[in-house]
Amino acid sequence: MVQLIYNCVPLFKNKDLQAKYECAEPTDVVYKVLNDSVEDITALGEAILAMYGMTNPVDEVKKAIRADKELTMFRFYMRKGHTYIPCLI
Repeated sequence: MVQLIYNCVPLFKNKDLQAKYECAEPTDVVYKVLNDSVEDITALGEAILAMYGMTNPVDEVKKAIRADKELTMFRFYMRKGHTYIPCLI
């Protein structure tokens, strides 16, 4: 979520703001501005996803995998512990 927030909020890319909060990495500014609040980071990330129509991205990825026959087969083989997957060769 932090990378998503960083990429979607131009303010967090401000070098002066990052310097003021003494960020080792540019994305650290998200943690510092939001006081390491997991609740706030999650809420902001979910709000950004909702703006793009993605209310539950995990479920949407699962639906996409189920809809794609090749990915369904890949998931089947991976769950069985196979590293050799015939459909990918």
